Amino acid sequence: MEPVSGFREKPAYQNVMYVVAGEIVREVSGMSWDDFLRTRVFEKLGMKNSTSVSAIRETSDNIARPHIWNENYQKETIEQESGDNLASGGFIYSSVNDMSNYLRLLLNEGVVGNDTIISAQVMSEIFRPQIHFPLFGPPFNNEFTSYGFGWWLTPKNGHKIIEHGGGIDGMTANVVMIKDLGFGIVVLSNTDEIASLLLTFKVLEQVLNDRTYNVYEDWKSWRDNRLEQKKKSKKEIEKTKIIGTEPSLNLNSYAGVYTDEMYGDILINKSNENKLVISFSHSPIFRGNLKHWHYDTFQIDWHDIRVPDGFITFNFNSKREILGITIDQKNLLDVDFRELEIIKKKN
Repeated sequence: MEPVSGFREKPAYQNVMYVVAGEIVREVSGMSWDDFLRTRVFEKLGMKNSTSVSAIRETSDNIARPHIWNENYQKETIEQESGDNLASGGFIYSSVNDMSNYLRLLLNEGVVGNDTIISAQVMSEIFRPQIHFPLFGPPFNNEFTSYGFGWWLTPKNGHKIIEHGGGIDGMTANVVMIKDLGFGIVVLSNTDEIASLLLTFKVLEQVLNDRTYNVYEDWKSWRDNRLEQKKKSKKEIEKTKIIGTEPSLNLNSYAGVYTDEMYGDILINKSNENKLVISFSHSPIFRGNLKHWHYDTFQIDWHDIRVPDGFITFNFNSKREILGITIDQKNLLDVDFRELEIIKKKN
């Protein structure tokens, strides 16, 4: 892919780079990321309910399950992905008690008891600004907010706020430390909601005596309006459908192998039920039935509930030969469909 900016000109957050870091750990230590994490962190910190291995995670009888909004905008439990191929990019299961032990390590300069887990030099570098990178706008962050190694860093009211949050598949988390106060907060949630941020900000409001963190009513109103707009949007989309149109070709003609230079092959096949099915060759989650919408546009009914319905439009030349497809699809956490330039492979 073409870079969107010059080297170190501006930040570009990318989880894949943490997967690369996990591979570097394997090369340097001679252990897999999972074994390194278990022996060098979890066991030393007494984090008995933390793991990056899905098989171990699933043996627990006390585990939170992720929840997302379904098509009717109701919360629904989903199965968690294994995450075994990207644990170093953010797929560790833990508990608040275990994470509290981890925060103590970070706030105590990498030392637990008499054992130095991380050297003071490395700890200093981790929490040192590496590039200017505001996370939120004012009043939470300011023009001095930066990114260290894995942490956002903000000077605030004479304190240094260290934070990182994230989420995946119906789970969210937020971790905040105030270094000079030796104080940390961790909030874990098993839903795609802003609860983890709201709870974190409420604690910061009390600890720092700073009313700018009192955002519950504003954010709740934003969340309610956003949900209402989504419901209206679904109805508005239905109004755009042009009734009475038919595909310009028979269904067999739409089937074939399509490709994007960055991603690879995307398959469209005709099923035994006389339906078109789209499937991304490297991503099992992106598989769904194509339902004719109007003209040469089809609605994508993805099989996985985590992916909202989208649209696919077939593009033609003057001879009515299919050149490629355009996907109109809401972006997901780390998936931007707008980056795809999909053409049809020639037989």
